[in-house]
Amino acid sequence: MNVAIMLTREPYGSINAAEAIRHALGAVANDLRVSLVLTDGGVLTAARGQNEADSGFTSLEGAIRDLLSLKAPVLVDRESLGKAGLAEGGLIEGVTMVDPAGVARAIAGADHLLFF
Repeated sequence: MNVAIMLTREPYGSINAAEAIRHALGAVANDLRVSLVLTDGGVLTAARGQNEADSGFTSLEGAIRDLLSLKAPVLVDRESLGKAGLAEGGLIEGVTMVDPAGVARAIAGADHLLFF
């Protein structure tokens, strides 16, 4: 079974990003094929060297690395990345840049879609 998890919200300020990643890790642990798709503010979750100081939240960089080590693709929308003011070189190693068509393919190939 294929699951696509769309994360559109920034990593700090709410629990959405942490919950998206928690669900992705849980699905992988249960032998589901998972793609984590980061768009809009969600692309900030893939930034390398995250500084969550004063946010009250834990850095999600390690959790993204865990997903990648489990061979779960983490896809970052190139257009959203530009709007967020990030460069591809500032991303966690192993994430995959995709264009809007790549986002659409990830969604179309999923049996289930979760939004955060």
